[in-house]
Amino acid sequence: MVLLILFVLTGCARPVRVGMSGDYPPFAYRDPGGCLRGYDVAMAGAWAVDQDRILSVVPFQWPELASDLEAGEFDLAMSGITVRGDRLIQSPMTRAVATADAIVVVRMDDRALGLDARGVRVAVNRGGHLEQVARRKLPRAELVLVDDNRSLPDLLTAGQVAAVVTDTLEIRSFTPSPRVVRVLQSDRKAYWVRRGENTLLDSMDAWLAGQEATGALAARRARYFDGPESRLSPAEQRLADLVARRLQVMPYVAATKESESLPVDDPGREQLIRDRAIRAARDSGLEVDSYVALVEAQFIAAKAVQRAYLAGDNRGLRIFSLREDIRPAIDRIDRALREELALHPGNLRAAALLGRIEQWAPLPGVTRATIAPVVDALLKVSVAGH
Repeated sequence: MVLLILFVLTGCARPVRVGMSGDYPPFAYRDPGGCLRGYDVAMAGAWAVDQDRILSVVPFQWPELASDLEAGEFDLAMSGITVRGDRLIQSPMTRAVATADAIVVVRMDDRALGLDARGVRVAVNRGGHLEQVARRKLPRAELVLVDDNRSLPDLLTAGQVAAVVTDTLEIRSFTPSPRVVRVLQSDRKAYWVRRGENTLLDSMDAWLAGQEATGALAARRARYFDGPESRLSPAEQRLADLVARRLQVMPYVAATKESESLPVDDPGREQLIRDRAIRAARDSGLEVDSYVALVEAQFIAAKAVQRAYLAGDNRGLRIFSLREDIRPAIDRIDRALREELALHPGNLRAAALLGRIEQWAPLPGVTRATIAPVVDALLKVSVAGH
């Protein structure tokens, strides 16, 4: 079923198909009358009006999200989509539009709960990002996978499960209010664009940047999320997000290299990247030596994550093509990072960047010692002539 949600009444309006789950408040959910509401619904409508687009909504189920996007069922997904390494490799993601912590909640009157005891029943949405988090962070729990995400509060209230994995934004729709007993990790939300839709990606990213600059994005977040804004500046948020995204891709680099019997160290490839970085810095208006120093620091951090995964258990990670999938994804992230640095953001704080990168790339091999040199190099990148 395709539900048309917005007409832009001009003769040249271009259609865009938007995938929405309709079960994830406050991003995209149906009200009692069946109408779509939420932050991402409002964002889609505002973007369509500004960009002269016709939007149609294509419903998706979370287990089929990735395959539906890859098959071209819709042009982009907007339903509180979490930024993840495998998603960044499969298709581009826009700049982040929100942040949320994955959490475990219990009934308010449940004062003690041994989440690490074997067999504790914990409900979570099937096929979504939070299922992955629950499997990784609660390995002894008996996961109850739920297809109707809106049923999670009822399962908890009825005592059919001991706990629910949700996030700090969705929890506000739970009635009665539950109690948070554990924070599992911190995530960012973005829009997931079908591969090859470069014009759509650029349009959405440019619009989001403009909305952030004017304060319109912050105002919309305040309306739907009803919480404090980040203490980081938009530039700090963006830079930390991009550094974290690059690190999030590295476990898949490690798994793919291992599957192809390739070494972590590849001096020839690294030299090629250095040569390209020199040209890219000049094209972006960045001072060359300082940007190459950042690239060198990223080499070291990336290999630290790869080695940590190869030394541990990286089974189950999807294998991608280095040439066709992974390298283009890294190139997109690097290009976005150069564009942000070329804006010459000032008043960047090392401690704030370090803290956010650690939160957003909670990976083996990501430590203060690993990422501090990256942040130090990042702060030293300058615009040519400044």
